[in-house]
Amino acid sequence: MSTLDVDAVRTFVAIADLKSFTRAAEALGSTQGAISVKLKRLENRLGKKLIERTPRLVRLSAEGAAFLEPARDFLAAHDRAIAGLTPARRRFSLGIATHVGGPEVPTLLSRLNAHDPALTIEVRLNDSRELLDAFDDGKIDAAIILREDDRRDGEVLAPEHFGWFATPGFVHRAGEPLRLAASSPACGILNVARRALDAAGIASTEVFLGCGAFAVADAVSAGLAVSVFSHRLTPPGTVEVSRRFGLPAIPPSEIVLLSTLSEARSRGTLKTRLLRFGSTALPHSRQVSREGGARLRRQSGGKELTVHPGSCHCGGVKFRVTTEIVELTTCDCSLCVKKNAVMTKVPEASLEIVEGSDLLSLYEWNTRWAQHYFCKRCGIYVFHRKRAAPNHFGVNAFCLDGFDLASVSVRPTEDANMTVVDPQARAEWPGPRVSIG
Repeated sequence: MSTLDVDAVRTFVAIADLKSFTRAAEALGSTQGAISVKLKRLENRLGKKLIERTPRLVRLSAEGAAFLEPARDFLAAHDRAIAGLTPARRRFSLGIATHVGGPEVPTLLSRLNAHDPALTIEVRLNDSRELLDAFDDGKIDAAIILREDDRRDGEVLAPEHFGWFATPGFVHRAGEPLRLAASSPACGILNVARRALDAAGIASTEVFLGCGAFAVADAVSAGLAVSVFSHRLTPPGTVEVSRRFGLPAIPPSEIVLLSTLSEARSRGTLKTRLLRFGSTALPHSRQVSREGGARLRRQSGGKELTVHPGSCHCGGVKFRVTTEIVELTTCDCSLCVKKNAVMTKVPEASLEIVEGSDLLSLYEWNTRWAQHYFCKRCGIYVFHRKRAAPNHFGVNAFCLDGFDLASVSVRPTEDANMTVVDPQARAEWPGPRVSIG
């Protein structure tokens, strides 16, 4: 029977999570050469190839994918055993900015608890500036915040993109001040938004003041006002309104980790549990009633929209799209040529996962801005977060149950240049292009 080396297994999990030998080495406080040796030793011990590595790609082999969850369980059991030798509970205070915290938080807390069950986790939610002050004063051990203009320290966890959001029926009349929902005066994102409005000569007035981003999201969902949100955390029932109202673009930021941990291994352990924070957010996932293949009608801002149910081949992943499909597209980038999908573009708020979010496997390549999701059971591509418009998803039209692809025109797009890094990627999708002729 093979005996597993804990460090080697931890190295494998880090490489699998981060899809990079370089980033895994940084997170573990090691070198690429050292972690390559540990991985090779583990593969030799198991007699299996776990990681496939090419000059452009690091991915799990079939054996590696099967071993990943048992490897996590193995590390969690080891960490619990070590923690059990320490009778006294330790306290770990973590601050999470309200404009950052989202669906990743439960997974984050679960990973921290699995790593050290004897840890008492204290979480503080506040604006980034308030948490930064608390961290500098030694009141919290770590903070996950948005990058502040005057700070260059911290480890980058993920890029963050923003947009202006309101309900579909929200009305803003030309010449009137833009109605804003805001939280505290210390909220950095809204301060950036106000400066952008001032620079564009757009008057604004605050019609709602709430305690935290959650209250602001409720006000925007209720149709009271417009506000700025991350594309990961759009309030339910809202749409991006930048183009509609001629609002200025909000510059992107970064989610960063600040930590007081000085010991390299502890810092690396924390980082590996957080490094993917915010970068793999899925659309809204809700347990909802099944509608079969029938099309339903929903009202949105006085306009009827069609609900299209969809699924992968095995039926494990079920989703629905609430939209009017007016155009389908193909793409000639190096990935789409191989998967040969016909896609429809929809706002993130229009896509809901009905069930099977745990079966979705993420594939990223090149710049890693676009996020392509496949069913890990049957392998079918279902949808992807768009690189050029990160608040929109491309949905595989062949996965829409009962949808007649022949009823809508298909437009080829020339996106082969998507294989090249584009620093001017659009903040939002400008809408379907109309072919003339």
